[in-house]
Amino acid sequence: MAATGVGHWSHPYVRADDAQAAVSLEPGKSIERQLAGGQYHVYLLRLAAGEAARLTVEQRGIDIGLRVLDAADKDVLYVDAEPRRTHAEHMVLAADTAVEYRVQVEARYRQEPQASYAIRLQQGPMTADDQATSEAWRLRIESDALEGESPAGALQMLKRALTLAEQTSAPGQRF
Repeated sequence: MAATGVGHWSHPYVRADDAQAAVSLEPGKSIERQLAGGQYHVYLLRLAAGEAARLTVEQRGIDIGLRVLDAADKDVLYVDAEPRRTHAEHMVLAADTAVEYRVQVEARYRQEPQASYAIRLQQGPMTADDQATSEAWRLRIESDALEGESPAGALQMLKRALTLAEQTSAPGQRF
């Protein structure tokens, strides 16, 4: 049974055959799976108020995008910062209140051959860097949505996102 979603670049994704149910991410536990072009896997991520999640996805021959959706299936965050198929994607989410997210690991291109990836979660108290990085990525997503109707507003959001990203002390969290 395949579920259809919409990709970041407006082309459909199909849930991979072995991803019938969402898998809960557990801190410190790495999950390795196979994925091909046009497919995605779904993971559940729960954060308590004041917690942060640091996700790392090791790309092993496939370009991956990470999409985070809230309980209403609204895009919260999309990260595809690393185009090389053998390097890691990193994402930081900070929670002011308790929240549950769905994280979709998507094959970035429909023509991708099947390859593997490994996803790993680090979870703990939110730091100032976590909060700044999470906010910077959120502003970037909002600026993308605003670009068509208000280029000046989108540019202001991007400038704020860049300022936040430059203030983080952890270079691995910058975009």
